[in-house]
Amino acid sequence: MPLLGPARRVHLVRHGLPLMDPDRPASDWELDPAAEHTVRQLRASGRIPQDARWFTSPEPKARRTAELLTDRPVEIVDALREQVRLHVGWIPDFGAVLASAYDEPDRAAYEGWEPLETTRRRATTAVRELMRRHPTGDLVLVGHGTCLSLVAADLTGTAVDPRTPTALGFPDVVTVEMPRPSRLAPLTLRSGLLVALVLAIADLVAWKLTGRVGWVLVPTGVVAALAAVPSRTRELGVSLLAAVLLSAFVVTVVLLGVIRMPA
Repeated sequence: MPLLGPARRVHLVRHGLPLMDPDRPASDWELDPAAEHTVRQLRASGRIPQDARWFTSPEPKARRTAELLTDRPVEIVDALREQVRLHVGWIPDFGAVLASAYDEPDRAAYEGWEPLETTRRRATTAVRELMRRHPTGDLVLVGHGTCLSLVAADLTGTAVDPRTPTALGFPDVVTVEMPRPSRLAPLTLRSGLLVALVLAIADLVAWKLTGRVGWVLVPTGVVAALAAVPSRTRELGVSLLAAVLLSAFVVTVVLLGVIRMPA
């Protein structure tokens, strides 16, 4: 059995071109019907797998984009919405305001705007939870430029890049290759106790045959300690080491009982 599970990817999809309406907050904007063909072109490109699990922001433009991209069920995840921007109307220097949001993520860059750090926390927490719920297979997240730039940085372990939103098209996709999960799980309590019992019996048999203790436990403990060093085998190694220590305790108790027995 291979040590690592199958590769998985997270596909971050920016919605198609919205129908801009200065009299409504951007979160209420619909997908521009005239631009729906670009979303269909993205679907036909094969860049996004259809057999993935699909999730979308609740905003209309993102939901419509997801509907055009797949026939599979799409789960709405509120935390994937764009940075909350409740202002109505145009901001004369939107680019500068957005840049200041990245420069000072803990404060609101504009009246009615959510601090970027708040956006980052809610989005990355939600994505990590989705990955925990679905530990295998690809995920497709349909959302927004700023929010997805924060998710991309979190998944890749890189610094947040304020240029990412403007570099993405309408629509566009960024695919993140995730580290392969280990197939080596820690021992369950039941299996750990069973391993401990087997090791204890084997070591006692070795003691009876050789007169020495540790022929089984010492090499097993060394292997368990070495296994606990690499990240992919750490949990298994630690639980196996616990079983070895429990076995050593059992062997010690048995030997002390034998020593104290009257001749």
